[in-house]
Amino acid sequence: MKRVTAWCVIATAVACAGGRGVEGAPAPAVSPAIVSKVEVPLAPPSDPLWAGLNLNFEAVVDGQPEAWKLGAGGGLPQGEGGSDRDAHGGVASFRLTAGPDGFGTASVSVDATTLRGKRVSLHGWVKTEVVGGDNAQVWLRVDRRPPAYGTPPVGDPSRAGGWREAVAVVDVPDDAERLTLGPGVVGAGAAWFDDFSIAVEDIPAPHPVVVMGRVIDDAGAPVAGAEVRLVDPQSSSTPAATSGPDGGFRVVTTSGRFGLTAYKAGSVGGFVDTMLVEADIADVRITLPRAGGVLVVGRAVMTDPVPAGTRVNVWPVSANSADLFSFPVAADGTFGGQLPLANEYGARVDAARLTGLASVARAGDRVVIDLEVSVLAPPPPAVADWLTASAIRIATADPDHDLDDLEPLKKIVGKARIVALGEATHGTREFFQLKHRVVRYLVERLGFTVFAIEANQPECRAIHDYVLTGAVDPRHGLDGIHFWTWNTEEVLAMIEWMRAWNADPRHVKKVQFTGFDMQYTDVAAASVAAFVQQVAPGEVALVAPLSDAKAEVRRAAVPAVVARFEQLAKSWRAAAGTAAYELARQDLRVLEQEAAMAAAGAGGYRTRDMAMADNAEWILAHQPKGTGMVVWAHNGHVGVDATSYAAMGSDLRRRFGTGYVVFGFVFGQGSFQAIDGTKGRGDTLREHTLGPAPESDASTPFARVGQPTLVADLRTAPHGVVATWFAAPHPMRDVGAVFSNEANMTSPVALSRAFDAVIYVDKTTRARPLPGGIRPKPAPAPEPPAP
Repeated sequence: MKRVTAWCVIATAVACAGGRGVEGAPAPAVSPAIVSKVEVPLAPPSDPLWAGLNLNFEAVVDGQPEAWKLGAGGGLPQGEGGSDRDAHGGVASFRLTAGPDGFGTASVSVDATTLRGKRVSLHGWVKTEVVGGDNAQVWLRVDRRPPAYGTPPVGDPSRAGGWREAVAVVDVPDDAERLTLGPGVVGAGAAWFDDFSIAVEDIPAPHPVVVMGRVIDDAGAPVAGAEVRLVDPQSSSTPAATSGPDGGFRVVTTSGRFGLTAYKAGSVGGFVDTMLVEADIADVRITLPRAGGVLVVGRAVMTDPVPAGTRVNVWPVSANSADLFSFPVAADGTFGGQLPLANEYGARVDAARLTGLASVARAGDRVVIDLEVSVLAPPPPAVADWLTASAIRIATADPDHDLDDLEPLKKIVGKARIVALGEATHGTREFFQLKHRVVRYLVERLGFTVFAIEANQPECRAIHDYVLTGAVDPRHGLDGIHFWTWNTEEVLAMIEWMRAWNADPRHVKKVQFTGFDMQYTDVAAASVAAFVQQVAPGEVALVAPLSDAKAEVRRAAVPAVVARFEQLAKSWRAAAGTAAYELARQDLRVLEQEAAMAAAGAGGYRTRDMAMADNAEWILAHQPKGTGMVVWAHNGHVGVDATSYAAMGSDLRRRFGTGYVVFGFVFGQGSFQAIDGTKGRGDTLREHTLGPAPESDASTPFARVGQPTLVADLRTAPHGVVATWFAAPHPMRDVGAVFSNEANMTSPVALSRAFDAVIYVDKTTRARPLPGGIRPKPAPAPEPPAP
């Protein structure tokens, strides 16, 4: 698979949760001569299956299009929207804006059993307020299949009223149970959707098709000697042809969905985004600009020489799905070329027995990627032997057990001011229980007093109030922090322990419960407004837009409020006190961070991690000197290896050096809970179970030790084969909120580069959701999901 892109992001809320790669990024160059057998859609069928879907959005209830709900069943941030009078036809449309994660979507679903073996196409009219108009699309999803998208509408949104037609097509498999459809928007700005219609037809049998065309430069001149490659929807690249003296090429392939890329040294790579090709002949033009773009160069690094014939796939992170370019690795390990402009670039080795993945943010007109590559093979016996001899055995995950078996952790922690605890899934009971035990140890034995979790900073104050005073219901507090992942028996048990610890008068130093995330704005906006009301009632109008229902209005208002806070800082500090001013200013900073993340589009996840590092540092900076803080988040956030992802942990390591110590979590096999990314059911949060990992997996040497739970200080790995193995990338099972399959949750990780120590759990079970607690939002449907 190529990488997480903007439409893959909606695919996860729709099924992974990015955004647009960069403002002004080039649109895919698709010739109007490309044809398929998907023609003008039928009117909505009279079949009762489609009745009540309100496809023209004319029926409105309480300001919302009837039958439509925000979200797509994934429980992730889903944007904001409602009925609007700016219509393509009739009097109403659906207006949608992106949410905190940089995307928004809405959906309805129907029983798919009568559609099995059919092709369904969804046509809709789309208008955007973003220049280029390529941030909105319609989509279809079938159980156990990725969502299908058409080419995003492009062009001047002001022309002809700004309305453009968008199409999505999906083939319904014989085991499908539900079909879900809807609009989607990525990045800043709003989009309007109207006049959806659906066509159902038989799926044509696969047949040979000829893709022919020309590679040209931006002046229309032919480009000879360009390598043209096919790119399938899962973003693997296959050789196709080389353009001739007239720029022409010809490829015989099988009908279906694919895109094409073309590259020649001295030009910027060009592409045709994923399309459905079923006509016997498709005519394509691929443009290679003579200038511009970004020079992306890299070096594949291995212990042994890189095998001859190895190639590396390189891509700009963007809203497109087929801008994947394949480069041969030279004898000295180098690869790369001039690619379309983006804010970030990824690279993955393309070879059957090799693994390696990297991602680098752009900082100028040249990007350098160091791609560490390793062979997919079982670990040397010496690795397991070292673990057997040196790893710390953990007696139990039971958080109420005595802490003596954790005493060896003191040497790993050392003099750290921040101890970070990761997790390989967001839904493993043993991970949560072990983290609870480690938090207890850090508090009871080492004097840590601040706990910080991957949840919205202002919202976590409700739980903070509980652990200090017992005045609120902690279950309501967990519901209010927006993260269903923490709404479990295990996390509640830890919070209850914190309350009991603080209630004991012998414990003078109390434990604080804080958060460092910044994806939601309601509580932060209310806090800022209340502060301004207190210190400067005449300024209330300035902060009123921070609570506006429209995200773009809220975000646009932030800079003026920031300027006023800075201008009047001295007098407002005097009026309210420094502590109150600092807290309100930090809540305003959360609003700044959320707006920056939305504006970053596909780079939003990096923006989020940088903001979380800032917030964690802010929390610690507002504590007495020498305070210890424990951080709870996913492995991907706390890790310090910036090779493939500049995460919060890498930023904290730069700031605190060895004062930041991180424990990563690895597991062998077992169960966990996650949103089901393969089904279109209503309640998609469920248990998933994996068997033993492949022998090449990062967990293999730990499993060979034969202990249920252990801790390894990777900093003490002996030089030679052991240290080399831990420092090399190996496939590792690591999943966040959504699980679709093992391949998608497995990426190469260099353990000792990412983590100081690893906590290994051999067999896992699912975290236990709290009865009645917050859950991922159900997939909207006019009828209950199939059982």
